[in-house]
Amino acid sequence: MKTLLESRNITILLLACVVLSVFYPTLFAPLNSVDDSGMCTYLLNAAGISLRSIFFTGGSGAYYRPLLVTTCLFDKYAWGFIESFMHLQNIVLHLCNTLLIFAISRRSAVLLNIKSPIPAFLAALFFAIHPINTEAVNWISGRTDLLAGFFILISAFLLLKTTTSIANSILSALCLLLACLSKETAIFFLPAVLLSPFFVSTAIEKKPPLHETLRKNAVHFSVIFATGTAYFVFRAIAFSQGDSGVAKVLTNVAGENSAGLFDSLQVVLKAAGFYLKKLIIPFPLNFGIIHVSDLYMIL
Repeated sequence: MKTLLESRNITILLLACVVLSVFYPTLFAPLNSVDDSGMCTYLLNAAGISLRSIFFTGGSGAYYRPLLVTTCLFDKYAWGFIESFMHLQNIVLHLCNTLLIFAISRRSAVLLNIKSPIPAFLAALFFAIHPINTEAVNWISGRTDLLAGFFILISAFLLLKTTTSIANSILSALCLLLACLSKETAIFFLPAVLLSPFFVSTAIEKKPPLHETLRKNAVHFSVIFATGTAYFVFRAIAFSQGDSGVAKVLTNVAGENSAGLFDSLQVVLKAAGFYLKKLIIPFPLNFGIIHVSDLYMIL
């Protein structure tokens, strides 16, 4: 197996066959009644919709996902919302993410002096067939997760170098911004991008002092801060009447009493424990969740 996997092209072909064979039945699935039908109906009936209106007047509720809407607008004009083509897009995106996991794992293995190709292959295979991805791939509106994941993974891949170049920082920051424009929660990857120069190294003993790292990566930190600022500027323009998503977060984090903060902490701990469990035991899938036990806070 090791000899077979030493060929990168064969490994990529094998992973592609796995993803396409596992998700092939999705091509024959109809639109999901939860969000897919409503989204298609809205875009079919929307008159005069443009990229400007999507990016700068497209905020609704707590959601601001202009890149997702843009891909759906492409579906409208390219093939008139034919379900099979839209499902195929999701499958191809999932395949791209699987190959990015493989590339990231290979680069990580080099940094850790691991010569065997098997760990990188197993990481990508685990991601490719894990049931936790079922909703994102099979549900057309779940493309928001696939897009955000795609750009986050590219951003991570670019940063997995012992020295961070200005070009890599700019490209990584741009990918982070695109991920945020695909799904809001991608903004929580910003600290990882910001702090990457402190952790990516071939050997711990070779890491420079803190002040030297700060000095050498001043441009990197500036670019990432600018990216985070740019995202919130985009949101502010789109939500000209008030951003209920940010307002909700601020209310929960800085509420008038400690009970609000305590309740928010409970939710965070419960969600973290729940999704940690789902990595090993992925069921129930999201559409089957009606209650999450408080015991997950302990986990």
